[in-house]
Amino acid sequence: MRYQTVLFDVDNTLLDYRQAEAYALESAWRKRGYDYTPKVLETYREINDALWIALEKGEITKQELMAARFQSVFEALSMKEGWKGFNDLYIAGLAETAFPLDGALETVRTLHEMGVTLAVASNGIAWAQRKRMENAGLLPYFHKVYVSEAIGAAKPRAAFFAHAWEDLGRPDKKTVLMVGDSVAADIEGAKRFGFDTAWIYRDGLDVPETADYVVKKLDEVVKIVSESA
Repeated sequence: MRYQTVLFDVDNTLLDYRQAEAYALESAWRKRGYDYTPKVLETYREINDALWIALEKGEITKQELMAARFQSVFEALSMKEGWKGFNDLYIAGLAETAFPLDGALETVRTLHEMGVTLAVASNGIAWAQRKRMENAGLLPYFHKVYVSEAIGAAKPRAAFFAHAWEDLGRPDKKTVLMVGDSVAADIEGAKRFGFDTAWIYRDGLDVPETADYVVKKLDEVVKIVSESA
């Protein structure tokens, strides 16, 4: 089989980030004694999603994202105080979660047993991503964990993929497969660097031309790898 190394994004690829963020946000909100309503989650997602897109485009840094998101949320909800320190409370709650997507554990376990080198490739918070992967029972199957916060460069920057490639021993790029849900960060970024790509299908979105494969169920990655030549 051609693919000897598989890089996996984490959020909405292996773990259900939408479920995790909803849990963490409500938990942190209630710990502060605030009334939690669906409007809080709606506002947070609108602001947070826009900031992550800006990060992927290189318009802001991770530090700026972390500093701005809850200040913007509180201001949008006409709450003048309370945002300071809230991001840390939210991240702590996020790290407690373990919501693996269907087929995640079985897929990584099978690939590991096949002798494939598995690596995490994430733009998340380093310690929180490790803890969430551990909580979900996924971490033991991964040889390496690459998180933008620790590397100093975020996907889709070439520096992120170059760091992973160098640390993995500079394998033939055509033997490396990147699996992820973000067209810009995972698929386009990895493709520009020379890796093949498998896009986690999202309803309503056009299939990116840069995706070598489209994955509707995670266990399809096993078939892609086993049948690669």
